Amino acid sequence: MLYFTAYKSNPMKRHYVLLVALMALSACDVAKTRVFDAFVTSYMEVGQLTVEPTESGNIALLGKSGNGYCSWNSEGKALQTYDSLCAVHQDAGYNTTLEYALLAPSPTYFYGDVVSIIVVSNADFNETHLANDTLNDLVRVLSFSPYQHILSGYTALFNWQNNYPVTFYADSLFFPYKLPITLLQGYMDGGHPTEMHPIDKRLSETTPADYGLMQLFKHYKERWLMAVLCFEEQPTMSKQHTFTVTITLSDGRVFSPTVSLVFE
Repeated sequence: MLYFTAYKSNPMKRHYVLLVALMALSACDVAKTRVFDAFVTSYMEVGQLTVEPTESGNIALLGKSGNGYCSWNSEGKALQTYDSLCAVHQDAGYNTTLEYALLAPSPTYFYGDVVSIIVVSNADFNETHLANDTLNDLVRVLSFSPYQHILSGYTALFNWQNNYPVTFYADSLFFPYKLPITLLQGYMDGGHPTEMHPIDKRLSETTPADYGLMQLFKHYKERWLMAVLCFEEQPTMSKQHTFTVTITLSDGRVFSPTVSLVFE
Protein backbone atom coordinates (compact mmCIF):
# COMPACT_ATOMS: atom_id res chain seq x y z
CA MET A 1 0.00 0.00 0.00
CA LEU A 2 1.26 3.48 -0.84
CA TYR A 3 1.13 6.37 1.60
CA PHE A 4 1.37 9.94 0.32
CA THR A 5 2.92 12.69 2.44
CA ALA A 6 2.32 16.41 1.90
CA TYR A 7 5.67 18.24 1.89
CA LYS A 8 6.09 21.99 2.38
CA SER A 9 9.38 21.96 0.51
CA ASN A 10 9.99 23.24 -3.00
CA PRO A 11 7.58 22.29 -5.85
CA MET A 12 10.23 20.28 -7.72
CA LYS A 13 10.68 17.95 -4.76
CA ARG A 14 6.90 17.50 -4.42
CA HIS A 15 6.59 16.68 -8.11
CA TYR A 16 9.43 14.16 -7.84
CA VAL A 17 7.79 12.41 -4.88
CA LEU A 18 4.45 12.27 -6.69
CA LEU A 19 6.07 10.92 -9.86
CA VAL A 20 7.84 8.15 -7.96
CA ALA A 21 4.61 7.22 -6.18
CA LEU A 22 2.65 7.08 -9.43
CA MET A 23 5.32 4.97 -11.07
CA ALA A 24 5.22 2.54 -8.14
CA LEU A 25 1.44 2.35 -8.31
CA SER A 26 1.57 1.73 -12.06
CA ALA A 27 4.11 -1.04 -11.59
CA CYS A 28 1.88 -2.75 -9.02
CA ASP A 29 -1.16 -2.54 -11.29
CA VAL A 30 0.19 -4.39 -14.32
CA ALA A 31 -2.57 -6.64 -15.62
CA LYS A 32 -2.07 -10.38 -15.67
CA THR A 33 -4.24 -13.14 -17.04
CA ARG A 34 -5.35 -16.51 -15.75
CA VAL A 35 -8.10 -19.04 -16.36
CA PHE A 36 -10.87 -18.69 -13.76
CA ASP A 37 -12.93 -21.76 -12.91
CA ALA A 38 -15.73 -19.75 -11.26
CA PHE A 39 -17.64 -16.67 -12.40
CA VAL A 40 -17.66 -15.15 -8.90
CA THR A 41 -14.09 -14.50 -7.86
CA SER A 42 -14.62 -13.05 -4.36
CA TYR A 43 -17.15 -12.92 -1.53
CA MET A 44 -17.63 -10.62 1.47
CA GLU A 45 -19.56 -11.32 4.65
CA VAL A 46 -22.83 -9.54 5.38
CA GLY A 47 -22.21 -7.46 8.46
CA GLN A 48 -25.50 -5.60 8.58
CA LEU A 49 -28.72 -5.22 6.58
CA THR A 50 -30.72 -1.99 6.72
CA VAL A 51 -33.61 -0.38 4.85
CA GLU A 52 -34.07 3.21 3.72
CA PRO A 53 -36.79 5.08 1.80
CA THR A 54 -36.03 5.87 -1.83
CA GLU A 55 -36.90 9.11 -3.60
CA SER A 56 -39.61 7.22 -5.50
CA GLY A 57 -41.35 6.16 -2.30
CA ASN A 58 -40.12 2.58 -2.16
CA ILE A 59 -37.78 0.70 0.17
CA ALA A 60 -34.08 0.21 -0.53
CA LEU A 61 -32.49 -2.92 0.94
CA LEU A 62 -28.89 -2.11 1.84
CA GLY A 63 -25.98 -4.25 2.93
CA LYS A 64 -22.86 -3.40 4.89
CA SER A 65 -19.88 -5.72 4.69
CA GLY A 66 -18.54 -7.48 7.76
CA ASN A 67 -15.05 -8.72 8.48
CA GLY A 68 -15.18 -11.91 6.41
CA TYR A 69 -13.68 -11.96 2.93
CA CYS A 70 -12.53 -14.75 0.62
CA SER A 71 -11.51 -15.01 -3.01
CA TRP A 72 -9.90 -17.16 -5.67
CA ASN A 73 -6.43 -16.27 -4.37
CA SER A 74 -7.15 -16.73 -0.67
CA GLU A 75 -5.29 -19.29 1.40
CA GLY A 76 -6.14 -21.70 4.18
CA LYS A 77 -9.57 -21.43 5.78
CA ALA A 78 -10.56 -18.44 3.65
CA LEU A 79 -9.92 -20.47 0.49
CA GLN A 80 -12.01 -23.32 1.90
CA THR A 81 -14.84 -20.85 2.49
CA TYR A 82 -14.54 -19.55 -1.07
CA ASP A 83 -14.57 -23.06 -2.55
CA SER A 84 -17.63 -23.98 -0.47
CA LEU A 85 -19.51 -20.89 -1.67
CA CYS A 86 -18.68 -21.70 -5.27
CA ALA A 87 -20.04 -25.21 -4.68
CA VAL A 88 -23.24 -23.86 -3.11
CA HIS A 89 -23.86 -21.70 -6.19
CA GLN A 90 -22.82 -24.50 -8.59
CA ASP A 91 -20.22 -22.09 -9.89
CA ALA A 92 -17.60 -24.33 -11.48
CA GLY A 93 -16.44 -24.90 -15.02
CA TYR A 94 -16.41 -21.24 -16.05
CA ASN A 95 -12.96 -21.83 -17.59
CA THR A 96 -12.59 -18.29 -18.89
CA THR A 97 -9.38 -16.31 -19.25
CA LEU A 98 -9.66 -12.91 -17.55
CA GLU A 99 -7.31 -10.07 -16.82
CA TYR A 100 -6.63 -9.09 -13.24
CA ALA A 101 -4.33 -6.72 -11.42
CA LEU A 102 -4.56 -5.77 -7.76
CA LEU A 103 -8.24 -6.66 -7.60
CA ALA A 104 -10.31 -9.62 -8.69
CA PRO A 105 -11.80 -9.30 -12.21
CA SER A 106 -15.46 -9.51 -11.20
CA PRO A 107 -17.80 -8.00 -8.58
CA THR A 108 -17.59 -9.14 -4.96
CA TYR A 109 -20.79 -10.76 -3.72
CA PHE A 110 -22.27 -10.98 -0.25
CA TYR A 111 -22.60 -14.25 1.65
CA GLY A 112 -24.86 -15.79 2.82
CA ASP A 113 -27.64 -15.38 0.39
CA VAL A 114 -31.04 -13.95 1.23
CA VAL A 115 -33.57 -16.78 1.50
CA SER A 116 -36.70 -14.83 2.46
CA ILE A 117 -38.03 -11.29 2.89
CA ILE A 118 -41.23 -10.47 4.80
CA VAL A 119 -42.77 -6.98 4.96
CA VAL A 120 -45.36 -5.94 7.56
CA SER A 121 -46.70 -2.56 8.71
CA ASN A 122 -47.72 -1.20 12.08
CA ALA A 123 -50.85 0.32 10.51
CA ASP A 124 -53.76 -0.87 8.38
CA PHE A 125 -52.78 -0.82 4.71
CA ASN A 126 -56.16 -1.70 3.21
CA GLU A 127 -59.24 -3.71 4.15
CA THR A 128 -57.53 -7.05 3.50
CA HIS A 129 -54.07 -6.11 4.83
CA LEU A 130 -54.40 -4.91 8.39
CA ALA A 131 -51.65 -3.95 10.82
CA ASN A 132 -49.01 -6.70 11.23
CA ASP A 133 -50.37 -8.70 8.27
CA THR A 134 -47.82 -9.71 5.66
CA LEU A 135 -47.74 -7.37 2.67
CA ASN A 136 -45.71 -9.74 0.51
CA ASP A 137 -48.44 -10.03 -2.12
CA LEU A 138 -48.34 -6.23 -2.60
CA VAL A 139 -44.56 -5.74 -2.69
CA ARG A 140 -42.23 -6.54 -5.57
CA VAL A 141 -38.51 -7.23 -5.19
CA LEU A 142 -36.38 -5.72 -7.96
CA SER A 143 -32.68 -6.41 -8.39
CA PHE A 144 -30.35 -8.40 -10.62
CA SER A 145 -28.08 -11.40 -10.37
CA PRO A 146 -25.82 -13.62 -12.49
CA TYR A 147 -27.25 -16.76 -10.85
CA GLN A 148 -29.33 -17.77 -13.89
CA HIS A 149 -26.24 -17.35 -16.05
CA ILE A 150 -24.23 -19.62 -13.75
CA LEU A 151 -26.94 -22.29 -13.50
CA SER A 152 -27.29 -22.37 -17.30
CA GLY A 153 -23.67 -23.41 -17.65
CA TYR A 154 -22.68 -19.78 -18.35
CA THR A 155 -24.82 -19.52 -21.51
CA ALA A 156 -28.01 -17.63 -20.53
CA LEU A 157 -27.68 -13.87 -21.12
CA PHE A 158 -30.02 -10.90 -20.80
CA ASN A 159 -30.19 -7.73 -22.90
CA TRP A 160 -31.12 -4.84 -20.61
CA GLN A 161 -31.36 -2.20 -23.32
CA ASN A 162 -33.75 -4.21 -25.50
CA ASN A 163 -35.71 -5.96 -22.73
CA TYR A 164 -35.67 -3.46 -19.89
CA PRO A 165 -38.40 -4.66 -17.47
CA VAL A 166 -41.37 -2.29 -17.26
CA THR A 167 -41.55 -2.87 -13.51
CA PHE A 168 -38.09 -1.30 -13.11
CA TYR A 169 -39.56 2.09 -14.01
CA ALA A 170 -41.12 2.07 -10.54
CA ASP A 171 -37.98 3.52 -8.99
CA SER A 172 -35.49 6.08 -10.29
CA LEU A 173 -32.58 4.11 -8.82
CA PHE A 174 -32.89 1.73 -11.79
CA PHE A 175 -32.90 4.33 -14.56
CA PRO A 176 -29.11 4.16 -15.21
CA TYR A 177 -29.43 0.48 -16.15
CA LYS A 178 -31.61 1.49 -19.11
CA LEU A 179 -28.76 3.52 -20.61
CA PRO A 180 -26.03 2.16 -22.91
CA ILE A 181 -23.41 1.93 -20.19
CA THR A 182 -20.67 -0.47 -19.32
CA LEU A 183 -20.55 -1.53 -15.69
CA LEU A 184 -18.28 -3.98 -13.91
CA GLN A 185 -15.97 -4.96 -16.78
CA GLY A 186 -18.73 -5.76 -19.23
CA TYR A 187 -21.15 -7.57 -16.93
CA MET A 188 -23.66 -4.82 -17.75
CA ASP A 189 -22.55 -3.86 -21.25
CA GLY A 190 -25.26 -1.62 -22.67
CA GLY A 191 -26.77 -2.81 -25.94
CA HIS A 192 -25.33 -6.31 -25.62
CA PRO A 193 -26.54 -9.40 -23.75
CA THR A 194 -24.99 -9.68 -20.30
CA GLU A 195 -24.65 -12.17 -17.48
CA MET A 196 -26.87 -10.09 -15.17
CA HIS A 197 -30.51 -11.19 -15.14
CA PRO A 198 -33.35 -9.23 -13.51
CA ILE A 199 -34.90 -10.34 -10.24
CA ASP A 200 -38.51 -9.25 -10.64
CA LYS A 201 -41.16 -10.97 -8.53
CA ARG A 202 -43.72 -10.35 -5.85
CA LEU A 203 -42.29 -11.31 -2.49
CA SER A 204 -45.13 -13.82 -2.08
CA GLU A 205 -43.95 -15.66 -5.22
CA THR A 206 -40.24 -15.85 -4.48
CA THR A 207 -38.18 -18.89 -3.54
CA PRO A 208 -34.65 -18.89 -2.02
CA ALA A 209 -33.20 -19.51 -5.49
CA ASP A 210 -34.62 -16.17 -6.68
CA TYR A 211 -32.35 -14.30 -4.26
CA GLY A 212 -29.11 -16.07 -5.17
CA LEU A 213 -26.23 -13.59 -5.63
CA MET A 214 -28.65 -10.65 -5.48
CA GLN A 215 -26.81 -7.35 -5.59
CA LEU A 216 -26.98 -4.05 -7.48
CA PHE A 217 -23.37 -2.90 -7.01
CA LYS A 218 -23.95 0.76 -6.28
CA HIS A 219 -23.67 2.79 -3.11
CA TYR A 220 -26.76 4.33 -1.59
CA LYS A 221 -26.51 6.19 1.72
CA GLU A 222 -23.10 4.67 2.44
CA ARG A 223 -24.26 1.07 1.96
CA TRP A 224 -24.28 -1.40 -0.90
CA LEU A 225 -27.67 -1.42 -2.63
CA MET A 226 -28.94 -5.00 -2.82
CA ALA A 227 -32.55 -4.57 -4.00
CA VAL A 228 -35.51 -2.23 -4.10
CA LEU A 229 -38.87 -3.28 -2.64
CA CYS A 230 -41.63 -1.60 -4.65
CA PHE A 231 -45.29 -1.28 -3.69
CA GLU A 232 -47.69 -2.43 -6.42
CA GLU A 233 -50.61 -0.76 -4.65
CA GLN A 234 -51.06 2.41 -2.62
CA PRO A 235 -52.64 2.19 0.83
CA THR A 236 -56.36 2.97 1.03
CA MET A 237 -56.48 3.29 4.82
CA SER A 238 -53.62 4.74 6.84
CA LYS A 239 -51.18 6.81 4.80
CA GLN A 240 -48.39 6.70 7.37
CA HIS A 241 -46.62 3.42 7.98
CA THR A 242 -43.61 2.03 9.77
CA PHE A 243 -42.61 -1.11 7.92
CA THR A 244 -40.63 -3.96 9.44
CA VAL A 245 -38.65 -5.85 6.82
CA THR A 246 -37.50 -9.25 8.07
CA ILE A 247 -34.64 -10.70 6.01
CA THR A 248 -33.44 -14.24 6.65
CA LEU A 249 -30.04 -15.32 5.34
CA SER A 250 -28.86 -18.77 4.35
CA ASP A 251 -26.45 -18.81 7.30
CA GLY A 252 -29.42 -18.56 9.68
CA ARG A 253 -29.05 -14.91 10.66
CA VAL A 254 -32.17 -12.73 10.70
CA PHE A 255 -32.28 -8.94 10.34
CA SER A 256 -35.46 -6.94 11.02
CA PRO A 257 -34.82 -3.27 10.22
CA THR A 258 -37.66 -0.74 10.08
CA VAL A 259 -38.44 2.20 7.82
CA SER A 260 -41.18 4.83 7.89
CA LEU A 261 -43.00 6.03 4.76
CA VAL A 262 -45.78 8.54 4.23
CA PHE A 263 -47.91 7.94 1.14
CA GLU A 264 -49.70 10.77 -0.64
